[in-house]
Amino acid sequence: QLYHYRYHPNDPNAINSNDIRVIIEDHLGMLWIGTYGGGLNQYNPSSQTFTHYTTSKNNQNTISNDIITAIFESSGTHQLWIGTFGGGLNRFDRTTGTFTSFREKHGLANDVIKSIEEDQEGKLWISTLKGISKFDPDTETFVNYTSSDGLQGNGFNLGASCLAQNGAMYFGGT
Repeated sequence: QLYHYRYHPNDPNAINSNDIRVIIEDHLGMLWIGTYGGGLNQYNPSSQTFTHYTTSKNNQNTISNDIITAIFESSGTHQLWIGTFGGGLNRFDRTTGTFTSFREKHGLANDVIKSIEEDQEGKLWISTLKGISKFDPDTETFVNYTSSDGLQGNGFNLGASCLAQNGAMYFGGT
């Protein structure tokens, strides 16, 4: 069956943007929808309701940017990670409904995230406009790689990444 959900400015239960950039289904069956300018939406198929997460300059625990470029759920911990266009990487706390952001000032190569993959050790590999960052969620530290490390270039394309069955990661560059 086909359902059509559209943004309606006067309906708080509607999706909050028609410009959708990324969708994933998490381990609980919830849909996470990243929009261009409308922030992050969680869709619950059982109740057919949306929960909206948008940035607030007055609250540092909100998502850091409303342009969502990547959503990733880690395999072991089911931690939800959100990449943004200019707000860096965000970790979502499902219990509190809050976000923690990791940005250039924390060691991330660039605040424009293009894609996120996870290696066999649980480290996140994040492509950006200025190279690839390897992020250790346990220590919250980054190691950055650029063209001087052998990358074809420092810029990458939106959503152009893949983890192969043999553990190799592929990132599509510009």
